[in-house]
Amino acid sequence: MNLSEIIDAVVHIYFRNFWLFVAVAAVVYVPYGALSALVQAGENTKAIDRLQHHATLTSYQVHVLIGQAFNLTPLRIAVLLATVLFALVALPVELAVVTKVGADRYEQQQTSFRIAFQRARQRWLPLLGVSLLIVLIALGALLVLALVSVVLVLALRDVGILLVVLLAIAAVVLGVMAYLRVVVAVPVVVLEGVGPWSALNRSWHLSRGHGWLIFGVILVITIVSGIFGAVLGGVAGAMLASPGGATSVAARVVLALVSILAQIVVSPISALAAVLLYFNLRGRREPAIPDGGSPRPVWQP
Repeated sequence: MNLSEIIDAVVHIYFRNFWLFVAVAAVVYVPYGALSALVQAGENTKAIDRLQHHATLTSYQVHVLIGQAFNLTPLRIAVLLATVLFALVALPVELAVVTKVGADRYEQQQTSFRIAFQRARQRWLPLLGVSLLIVLIALGALLVLALVSVVLVLALRDVGILLVVLLAIAAVVLGVMAYLRVVVAVPVVVLEGVGPWSALNRSWHLSRGHGWLIFGVILVITIVSGIFGAVLGGVAGAMLASPGGATSVAARVVLALVSILAQIVVSPISALAAVLLYFNLRGRREPAIPDGGSPRPVWQP
């Protein structure tokens, strides 16, 4: 499949199974959004606004305002920890479920909410491992970049600053290229049952030579998701602009609901796109099933 065919397949599978994808995402993002809203509700917005003008404040005032702004009471800390723990468990599960449902629908197989969640429970830990592994690699690269930048600036001064800027641009380009190579690691973990490191290696192998195709799919999906988010943001802004709609409580509730709705509707799209990319890349590299059986299924809308 080319770019337009992949996007067409994503659209068809998504809308034909819209309520299933929404139900899967809602199970995770409704409680997660509620917990996140509770965390944000504990913030002191007036103190945060004052911190934005910290240039006119003394160091003692800044210290006091930081404590007031984030309001780190035992209850709020407990809610924050619950939110983090829920995210570590539930978000990988949701990603695995969407991946499984998308793969089953692509292969024109029957699936269900229950079957997909059974598979997801088995794969959530490897999925979490993939995410943590990518984060650790990225942090390591940033640390090396920071150390090299400091050395260049101290050793070469103005020339070093110019080299640091060029190095930062190169790092961004290389980072994007690396991301394109591991973008199908999640489908590999869920559908092939391998571990985190093997999934990254497998994704790296499958995506080799197809960077522009992957970039195009991700770009289109990002634009579509951004447009939808902008539409929801505009609706929320109109509601808050109405008489009585701009109160602090109303603003927090509306923004929380908009955020939850956007995550529920948009999050399955990117995961589904990764599934379609996985099958497309695998079909290019491995046009037949490893045991010599029939060719892999071809998407038919």
